Amino acid sequence: MERPVSSRERTPKERFDTVVGRVLLKLAKWHGSKKSELTLWDEVKVIGICTAELATLGAAVLALNYARTRYEVTKVIAPATREKVYTHSDETTSQILNALSGKGEWPDSIKRELYRREVTRVSKFLEVPLPDNFETLSTKELTDTLTSIIKEYKSKHPNQSSSRFETMSPEERAKWALERTVPRYTYNKKLYDALWKLEVEAGSPMVRLAGTEESILREAGQSYYDPFTNTAYIHIGEFANSKDGGSYSGDPIDNLVGEWTHSYQFNTNPVGSAVTGITDTLRSFINTYVNSTSYATERRKDYETPGTLEYGHQVIEPKFREKVDEASPKQVE
Repeated sequence: MERPVSSRERTPKERFDTVVGRVLLKLAKWHGSKKSELTLWDEVKVIGICTAELATLGAAVLALNYARTRYEVTKVIAPATREKVYTHSDETTSQILNALSGKGEWPDSIKRELYRREVTRVSKFLEVPLPDNFETLSTKELTDTLTSIIKEYKSKHPNQSSSRFETMSPEERAKWALERTVPRYTYNKKLYDALWKLEVEAGSPMVRLAGTEESILREAGQSYYDPFTNTAYIHIGEFANSKDGGSYSGDPIDNLVGEWTHSYQFNTNPVGSAVTGITDTLRSFINTYVNSTSYATERRKDYETPGTLEYGHQVIEPKFREKVDEASPKQVE
C-alpha cells in the first residue's frame, strides 16, 4: 500500500512540534497519564515535572562532584620581608593571581596561547599562511614566525607601509605586537592581598584562560565558571562583541571578579546553586525554542532576573569589585 502523500511538505518547525508532542505524550504516560492526546496545559505540566526531576538529579550529581574539587590556599609570612605570601594548590592559578597583581610573570602556557592567537590573527589579516608545525611552536618560535610573516608580506607588497611602523623593523614590530597581548601590572601589595583574600572567599577555584571557540552554551570571548571542576575561565584581550549586541570585557581582573561571583555561590550553597543553575539552563533552552531566539539571548535575560545564578552579578559582584577597586586602580604598565 502506498503512503498517502500530504498536500504540502511540513515545515521543520511542524516536524519538530510533532516529535516533541510524541515525546511529551510518552512522558505523560510514564508519569501516570491515561490520555491519548494532551492539551497545552498538560504539556506545560509534563515539562514542569520533567524539568524539576532533571534539575534535582543534575543538582545532586553536580553538588557531589563540586565537593570533590575543593582546592587549598596556604598563607605564610616571608621571613625577609615579613609580607604575606599566598600559594594555591594549583601552580598555574598561583602564577595567574600573582601576575594580575604584578608580583610575578604569567605562566608560559598562557603567554604561548595569547601569542598563538595574535599570530593567527595577523596571518589571516595579511593572508600569509602559518607553518605546518604552528601548533608546537614555543613563545620564542612564535615571535620568529610572526617576524617571518611580516617579512613575507612586505616582500610581496613593498609599496604598502604604515606611518606608525615605518621606523620599526619586522623583528621589532613582531615583538611589540606579541608583548602587548599579555597585560602587565605594576606590583601593588594591597591589590595582591585583596585578590588572594577574594580567591579564598570565593572558594579557591582554579583559574584558567578561556578559549576562543564558540559553543551552544557560550559565545567566543566569554568568561565563565565551571562548577564541575571548580574553575574560573577568564578572557584576556580586546573587548569581544556578542552576536546580539552585548560585549565581554577583555580585562582579566574584571573577568575574574565576575566569575568569582559564581564560585562564591557554589562555595556557600553548592546544592542550591546546582539546582538553580540547572533550572536556569533548562528554562533558557525551552525559551530558545518558544521565542525563536538564541540561547545566549535567553541566558542574558537572567542577569536582570532575581533568583537566577546570573543575577548574582547584580548582588555579589559589586561587593567583590569594591574591594578590588579600594585596593588599587588597575593600572597597566
